[in-house]
Amino acid sequence: PTAARLERRARPDRRSTQGRSLVRRAAAAVSPAPPATAEVFELDGRRAVVFGLDHHTQDPAPAEYILATRPAAVVVETAVTGAHGAAQGTELGESDALEEMEGRFVMGAAKGLKEGEFDLATLAKNFNTEYMAYAAALCVDGALVFGDRPKEETFKRLAMAPAASLDRSFGRLCEWHYRRTLVKLGVLSGADAVSEWQREGGLLPLDDPFHRVVIAERDAALAVGLRAELEKRCAEGEELVALVGEEHLAGMREAWAGGGLTADDLAKPPPEVESPFIDEEALGVQRGIVEAVLRMRGDEGLLTEFRRVVGPLPDASFAAYSETLEVYGTPRVMLAAIPEPLVEQVVEPWPRGDAAASVHDLLAPCKALLRPSLGGPGRP
Repeated sequence: PTAARLERRARPDRRSTQGRSLVRRAAAAVSPAPPATAEVFELDGRRAVVFGLDHHTQDPAPAEYILATRPAAVVVETAVTGAHGAAQGTELGESDALEEMEGRFVMGAAKGLKEGEFDLATLAKNFNTEYMAYAAALCVDGALVFGDRPKEETFKRLAMAPAASLDRSFGRLCEWHYRRTLVKLGVLSGADAVSEWQREGGLLPLDDPFHRVVIAERDAALAVGLRAELEKRCAEGEELVALVGEEHLAGMREAWAGGGLTADDLAKPPPEVESPFIDEEALGVQRGIVEAVLRMRGDEGLLTEFRRVVGPLPDASFAAYSETLEVYGTPRVMLAAIPEPLVEQVVEPWPRGDAAASVHDLLAPCKALLRPSLGGPGRP
């Protein structure tokens, strides 16, 4: 045999398990240090490099790191397809990916990267940070693993919360929204005004059903899933990469260290559950407030998915549901849900007439006669 053939025989076969392991170990020996924007979670000599993402950005850094290090797997919060997100630990399969538009986009982008048809700069024009990283993972033959709790379970648990508790969640999310807006307008000083308020307890109580179910429980679930994949896929000295929303990093770090909610907590029913015997009108109000809460943190796509999971309301509940969802989208109800000092900061930047002096009088009926957390019915 020629020297070239001998050289090819000596190279590890990327298609075999042993070959992939040898390639990844060689890459790890020369891999770059994790970017300052990533966090490292360690477990018995193995590590996960975790990127906290803003889902709306187009940052190529995670994808660049994946291409450079060739990790055994990339664990993700956001599933590519319905089948991919059906259960924690599910790998994206080629046949499943090709059945949905998002999957076809990712598979096509990975193929283009692998064959040199285009680079990350080209991808960044059309893909967000996550999907660039997904394409990079598939390009280097890494497993793309769903690491979150299935969305269906999260939606169903949130839909069980009582109206009064959901109303308090709505108020905290309104305050979060207005504080972010005031920081952007320069009315609140300091870029950390929102995060400082969150650390002081604005969005942190576990008796807040939105924070508990959508944030804290999923922090714990993501940590559990990441630990399982590290144990399953990495030997000592190896690493994998994880991509999660930046709001989950602090809770994942706490769960990784043994604090916060545990896997046992995730298996229990939520601590507050709406009575199964509420009448049709109360059910409509409760559903309307759930959707108002999701609307404060998501988009129409999220609401569409929630409605698909929990199913339609009885006809007798629809009028109360429609009225509640409508009034919870009005500025007056949103202002009535936040503390009075913040109301004054919100209305201050814009020109006002004499009636502005009585803004709290205008909001008082919304508080006393509408909000369930204050004894109101939740609808006009």
